[in-house]
Amino acid sequence: MDSSESKTFHVFNPCAGKVKSYQKALRSVMDSGAEIFGLEYQSTKDAVCALLAEHPDAHIVVHGGDGTVFDAVNGIMESGAGRTCSFSVIPTGSGNDFSAYMNSGAAAEEGISVDAPVEIDLIRTVTDGKTRYFANMMNVGFDCSVVWETYSMKDNKVIRGKLAYISGVGKVLKKKETMSAKIRLEGCVDIGTGEPAGDVELDKDILLTAIGNSKYCGGGFKALPNAKVTDGLMDVLVIDDVTVPKFASLIVDYRAGTYVSPEGVLKKRFREPFSCFRCERMILEKPERICLDGEIFSTGDERRVVIDVVPRAVRYIAI
Repeated sequence: MDSSESKTFHVFNPCAGKVKSYQKALRSVMDSGAEIFGLEYQSTKDAVCALLAEHPDAHIVVHGGDGTVFDAVNGIMESGAGRTCSFSVIPTGSGNDFSAYMNSGAAAEEGISVDAPVEIDLIRTVTDGKTRYFANMMNVGFDCSVVWETYSMKDNKVIRGKLAYISGVGKVLKKKETMSAKIRLEGCVDIGTGEPAGDVELDKDILLTAIGNSKYCGGGFKALPNAKVTDGLMDVLVIDDVTVPKFASLIVDYRAGTYVSPEGVLKKRFREPFSCFRCERMILEKPERICLDGEIFSTGDERRVVIDVVPRAVRYIAI
């Protein structure tokens, strides 16, 4: 992959996915004669920052999963090169949900192509005094607990990837812990018409909330089927506290993203426990931790997160 306007560098995360896959991909790129950068760095973020300090207009091909993408976009934003560089993702991680959409034909509807960089949004979070960006999805509650359980299986040679996530779902369902949350959504629009809608305030026990720039999480769960990376807005799903049998009966449509229409209309049996929103800004209070593109962070003593969209923050080229 190359961009006609910039030099291409390949950045690898040796901790993403299987060791053999990483070694095979690395050898393949080396044999091709393409330029590799940053093998001496311990994090993708540090490698990207160093690369862009020297080559602010570089095209970066990131080899890894969603966590690697998270590190890469935070490196891009920290370097200040969001409008000058571009990046692509070759999925080699245990979770590859961002690339599953961005490198697919479906993303072409948003202008994402192999021909030229397309400016895409990022979502910024501020919590515990730290600012972070994510490209794909933020999860709180049930989904965050599933990721926590999935981490516990990272050294399991049999249960990996999607199977590890599904196993995590089973474990969390057994103990089903709900979360008290206070949510304020600002700059809301109607999903179907795009017309302005009033601000929303919620204060209740919930099973989960998902905040998305893109559509997928958990190795193929289409949690936010209407989310778009180029619309300057975030999609939000809130699922109320429900019984285990009830949630189990809904999970097939939840995974497929068929619980809601493109106009934002929920199927009848989802209208009581599910709520869908589209907005510019969100303030979330009370959760102990959040999950950003598969990476878990504490919300500190304040237990407060401010989340807002950064339109056209970085440039992406599909592969």
